[in-house]
Amino acid sequence: MYTSDNDITDYFSKSVSDTKERKLGYSPQIINLSFPDMLHHLCFNIKQNDIILDYKYFKLCAFPETYDILIKYVIDIIKSTVTNYSEFILHINMKSLSLSDIDKYYSFIQSISETMKQIFPNKLSKCYVYNAPFIFSQLFNTLSCFIDKKTQQKIVLK
Repeated sequence: MYTSDNDITDYFSKSVSDTKERKLGYSPQIINLSFPDMLHHLCFNIKQNDIILDYKYFKLCAFPETYDILIKYVIDIIKSTVTNYSEFILHINMKSLSLSDIDKYYSFIQSISETMKQIFPNKLSKCYVYNAPFIFSQLFNTLSCFIDKKTQQKIVLK
């Protein structure tokens, strides 16, 4: 697959320059971020056991070829958080989510849900979802088949 961060960055730069996101109003500062910087903006620990996931950045760097890298990065951030805390709180910015995105990223959603369920059972304290468009209910219905009832109750729409 990719042998170094430079390979990933090169692939990402070529992929992003041709995507419709440029037309959708992403600023040049966002479009021109390196892949490692994009990952940092996608998912990071903001304070104590609070982790941010920003869909805007996911949408720019999520391609079938990068799914494994994205999952590993998110898992590593959560692992580093639960090393110091028994649970973590997830804050997800869902601005710009569309129905076509749900279909487009279905395999990613399924993979990360299964991976998190296996690696972090009972570690999620709360999941706050911000800027969720109306279509989020469709996404939530899709995710429900991968998320147990107890976890579903931890999800709060803001």
